[in-house]
Amino acid sequence: MSLERSILLAILAFSLAVLYFGIPRSQIREALISFTSFQVLTWPVGLALTGLGWITYPIRMFPQASNLGFMFDYLLCPAVFALFQVRYPQERSLMKQGLHYAAYTAGIALLQWWVADRTGLIDYISWTVYLSVLLYLAEYWITRRYVIWFLRRWAPTLRGGR
Repeated sequence: MSLERSILLAILAFSLAVLYFGIPRSQIREALISFTSFQVLTWPVGLALTGLGWITYPIRMFPQASNLGFMFDYLLCPAVFALFQVRYPQERSLMKQGLHYAAYTAGIALLQWWVADRTGLIDYISWTVYLSVLLYLAEYWITRRYVIWFLRRWAPTLRGGR
């Protein structure tokens, strides 16, 4: 098995581990809403980036279906966002909330950059790690706003006081 295929399987295992072990049982519904909401946003953004030729995924799980890196954009990033959402320090200072955003977005962007630098899974054509951090910050902020709205509007018992 090639290094790239091994990394794709490791991403799958890590994503499932994050979802299974990182999400408290009492917050599974919130995590599912967060996971699927983030997928809704990252899928078209990823398709736009690959369609514009800014990022390519030479080795991917479903090469006939799309030019998108399924494991990153449709599994790993939403799983990490679900963890971000359920672990968000709502009652903490703005500094801690900002550090929470920074840690998660920079961490996922640096992981993606490392994979792009060390393997053939991702090629940055007209893209940089800094743009990834900014994009993830925007996606996290937008999706978090939606999840908060959804939970307050449609599931107040999940996050009634928040």
